[in-house]
Amino acid sequence: MKKALLGFALLTILYGCSKNNDDKTTPELPHDTYVVTRVKAENDSMVFKHNEDALITQFADWVGNTADSFEVSYNEKGLSEFKYFTLAGKRTDRKFVYSGNRLAAVEYYNLDNNGQLIVTDKDSLVYVNDKLAEYHEISGGVRGGVYKLTWNGNNVNKAEFFLVNGTTEIPTVVNTYTYNTEKTGYQHAFKADFLLRYEKHNFSHLSTNAVTKDEQKAAGSGVLLYVTNYTTAYNEQGYPAEVKIVKDDKENNQVISRTLRLEYAVLK
Repeated sequence: MKKALLGFALLTILYGCSKNNDDKTTPELPHDTYVVTRVKAENDSMVFKHNEDALITQFADWVGNTADSFEVSYNEKGLSEFKYFTLAGKRTDRKFVYSGNRLAAVEYYNLDNNGQLIVTDKDSLVYVNDKLAEYHEISGGVRGGVYKLTWNGNNVNKAEFFLVNGTTEIPTVVNTYTYNTEKTGYQHAFKADFLLRYEKHNFSHLSTNAVTKDEQKAAGSGVLLYVTNYTTAYNEQGYPAEVKIVKDDKENNQVISRTLRLEYAVLK
């Protein structure tokens, strides 16, 4: 598994998730003019290269002085494949499988004991009313977990995670999200659905609006496990420029703070 993107899930829009275009929300970044070239945190960063259509074609995920580097390809339906740069050259990291024009599965590739590249893990996506409803995770051919989403308009307001044992789904944790309904989330600074396909578990980033709080509780008991607060600052053009994240981890009795800074450039 690759390390987490900037330490947590930076995600973006699934197919079928519409945007709120009223005058109370920040306009989506005009991708024919500007692109995000870097997302920087304290000790790590993501650096992007784009083509003339403002699609990300290469990116590097830096932690300290080391980086995981990838090449991105597309087909007529959207993302097609991530290739991972290794010392021996490029190899497939994941492929995207469509049913019609909708993403149906993500297949993850790793080397087996014989050095052959095979599919070792898979995510299967289920939609209801054109929105993601279930996200099933399969490893070694066995379904190990599923996320079930509840929507309020164009925002995900709840994500329930179930461990799976055979055919039994065991409620485990519940995440509840709160939003600033007058602002668009920083996930909209990226074109298409690139970041979602690289990292995935913060489902608030499927939403139209800017998340302000993510609260996780144990299923059943309702014991609070953590609260993460997000504060987004915008530049003069109204685009997300900085996201401050403060996580109050109740299980480990610690508070973790970090700030993400988005850098833009004019597309040439």
